[in-house]
Amino acid sequence: MSENSLHTSADSNSAELVSVIIPCYNSQNFIHRAINSVFAQTHKHWELILVDNNSADNTLEMLNTYAQKYPGLIKVYQETKKGAPAARNKGLVHAQGEVIQYLDADDELLPGKIEGQLNLMQQQGAQLIAGEAIFVARNGETEVRTPRKLYINDAWVALIKSQIGITSANLFGKAALLSINGWDESLKSSQEYDLMFRMMQNPGVKVAFDQRPLTLIHKLESGISASDDKSRFAQIIDSRVQLRLRIKDFLKQANLQSPERADAVQTYIYDELMRNRFIIPAYVSQKMKSLGMRIPLKVQVKDSLNKIKRTIKG
Repeated sequence: MSENSLHTSADSNSAELVSVIIPCYNSQNFIHRAINSVFAQTHKHWELILVDNNSADNTLEMLNTYAQKYPGLIKVYQETKKGAPAARNKGLVHAQGEVIQYLDADDELLPGKIEGQLNLMQQQGAQLIAGEAIFVARNGETEVRTPRKLYINDAWVALIKSQIGITSANLFGKAALLSINGWDESLKSSQEYDLMFRMMQNPGVKVAFDQRPLTLIHKLESGISASDDKSRFAQIIDSRVQLRLRIKDFLKQANLQSPERADAVQTYIYDELMRNRFIIPAYVSQKMKSLGMRIPLKVQVKDSLNKIKRTIKG
């Protein structure tokens, strides 16, 4: 397939250049899947920016091979600062398109993803498209697919509830990204929701929803486990809680608060803490106390009975 053929398209938005940015860290075993999914897009006017982020395997060599095969279409950069946000910002600096598709190296776009979301962006004058996705995991020989749904009634409630899409499933206007200086490279978690929160604080940024599940999120075993590092896990949970508190404060200050939005913040934080109360009990206890939250008596009784049962069985 030649570069010229890649840029021949009959779709209505074919003139719009989309910059696809893939941060790559030790991705040699799966980067081909992500790249192939870009080539398979029905929207053909794109550039692919591959950013190696200190890979210790053969990832960089593979990326350079792609760039040599498709000069001008695929570009490779290196970012030595650790973390996907830094790699994504590196790609953003070099992006020529006015629309950005971020794609994690282990994820996959289905063919009509970019074309449909680009049409939606143009039709609705949106700067952020939130898309649905499918999580793909393996349980032995069985592949398990779980949908990641959107909350479409209110963009702020969707943000609070973590139902406004995720990095690879969304599409971003470059101008809106540049106006907030891109990704916060200091954050270790909740980076994408922090990014969208800062975008949405600009009243000129409109959010549109794409309910087609055209992004596959392949779940790998490299993520942090709560049992491995409880301190790190508590930091992750705290970053989620603190982000919702920041959203709550902003909505109040901007006179955008509503009963539904206030309730969404309270419910999210409560559910997040309750879900992890056995894994990081000290953090949960301290946070609930500082926020004036209480565990219902019936839940306390149930927890005590379960603890007694586990002790007897042990």
